[in-house]
Amino acid sequence: MLAQPELIACVLELTAAHGTQLERTQGHRAHALFLELIKASDPALSEQLHAASQTKPWTVTPLPQQARRLHNGESYPLRVAFLQANLYWPFAQSFLQRPQQQLRLGSSNFKLHAIHTTSQDSAWAGTSTWQTLVDQAQASDEVTLWFATPTCFKLGRDRTGKQRIGVLPDGQSVFQSLLRRWNAFAPTPLASCEQLEQFDIQIKRYQLHTDMLHAQNKQLGFLGKVCYKLAGDLHERRILTTLADAAMYLGVGAKTTQGMGLVQRLKTKQQEQE
Repeated sequence: MLAQPELIACVLELTAAHGTQLERTQGHRAHALFLELIKASDPALSEQLHAASQTKPWTVTPLPQQARRLHNGESYPLRVAFLQANLYWPFAQSFLQRPQQQLRLGSSNFKLHAIHTTSQDSAWAGTSTWQTLVDQAQASDEVTLWFATPTCFKLGRDRTGKQRIGVLPDGQSVFQSLLRRWNAFAPTPLASCEQLEQFDIQIKRYQLHTDMLHAQNKQLGFLGKVCYKLAGDLHERRILTTLADAAMYLGVGAKTTQGMGLVQRLKTKQQEQE
């Protein structure tokens, strides 16, 4: 008997209800749409999620990241990942209750054409369980992560109280972020943040550039591919490989519910070079 999925990444295939000019950044509008869809079937849950100030159990990302003109009926993919499967059902229920509803992103209206939940339909879709990720992880000497949307880290506040932001994908920042998300929602922690500080994670090679996310506030982040050399023992490398495999569900860094920090592990040399 197959285990019920605990992690669900789905890609909503939306179609434009009319011709529209999309701005480059739609993450904050997609975040608002997500909460509205939850509200349609469970208003109390929507309020709870909106008020959550800690690590959030979902991510929302419009996959296209460029401003462009959409024609009537043209497809627009929106990606949502759930770290708690019980959030997926009220989300999906809103479509079952109102299959022909109009979905609004800013001034643009869309209709739902399909929901994809398998990698055969979209490279950004899939389902898993926490234990499956642990069981299938194979300790590796290196892992390559693709940061597909701008990614950054909150580094505390400076003397004036202003938020400090990190825009470098050093190994500790990336894997500490992944570990915190894992430990917040998985039934069993992989390690403590203090233990991970002792792991040897080095950048081996990278193809990176910075990019600006224009939302309610401008936010700088990095994009691209980074190969990390994992120099620890077998147990340490397996923990890091598990986190790398889980990255597509977990997201990395700040504002993952508004389009930032979309990450996936690349497992072949061809993927790394594309």
